[in-house]
Amino acid sequence: MFWILSLLLLLPSPYRKGEEELYIKPTSYVEVHGASNVMDFSCKIGGEYFADTVRVQYEDQVERFVFRNFDFNLPVEKFACGNFVLNSDFKRTLCEEDHPVMQVRLLSFRRTRVNKVSKMDWGMLEAEFTIAGVTKIYTSEVRRGLVSEGFNMKGTLPVNMCEFGLEARSSVPLVKVEDALQVEFDFIFEQL
Repeated sequence: MFWILSLLLLLPSPYRKGEEELYIKPTSYVEVHGASNVMDFSCKIGGEYFADTVRVQYEDQVERFVFRNFDFNLPVEKFACGNFVLNSDFKRTLCEEDHPVMQVRLLSFRRTRVNKVSKMDWGMLEAEFTIAGVTKIYTSEVRRGLVSEGFNMKGTLPVNMCEFGLEARSSVPLVKVEDALQVEFDFIFEQL
């Protein structure tokens, strides 16, 4: 079954509809990179905290896949920033008490170029992120390919905290965190 979805995702094809059950592997991750006037930081959540099985409906319109029900949650408490103070500040900034999860919904993938030799392609991933109760849709270039564990979608998304109504909170008053963040992700899927 895995090879069927992989081929569907990598090779040109006529219009198709379908439904697949995918497992988000524990080797997946999301890492948020930012900077302050003192240092750079990163906060990461490993896939072991959001690994799950999702039932995905898709429409393949030759070069563009439209997804339905491709949703998963990232528990804010599981992000690790390297030390207690950074962890605490990050979780407060994301309003963890009121919004304990960040929600991710993959909406569509539009292929922009293909490398048939290495069984990978690139395209624009449209995804919806809900952070602290605010939902925004982003489009980002991703690399999609076959990996030993299945297939993956990997990319980086520039995000500004103010777009979600967030203001960086620091335990140290003189530390000022920049609004711009880079959200790096590598979602690894196995077809069930």
